Amino acid sequence: MNKKLVEAMAELDEDLVMEEVKALKTLNAPVLDIIASLQEGMGIVGKRFEEKEYSLSQLMTSAEIFYEVSHLLGETGMPIPHPNMAPSMTTSTTSAK
Repeated sequence: MNKKLVEAMAELDEDLVMEEVKALKTLNAPVLDIIASLQEGMGIVGKRFEEKEYSLSQLMTSAEIFYEVSHLLGETGMPIPHPNMAPSMTTSTTSAK
């Protein structure tokens, strides 16, 4: 876990998040490790939202930062669609005859 990245995400410091992700990418850090650090930071944001320390707009800001980082990481061959453009899932049922 990258403590600096976790804290930057928790503080919604987009510039620092992007700077740290670019540095980690340069060092060939595993993408999943970067994502795990971001998720931990987003967990802190969620907790602060629940405790009414952060507003809904701040919660949404964390999602936007995560999306921007996902786009940056996607340039390494890891395609990550925007949440609004994710394929829809349909369920089908079959009946036994």
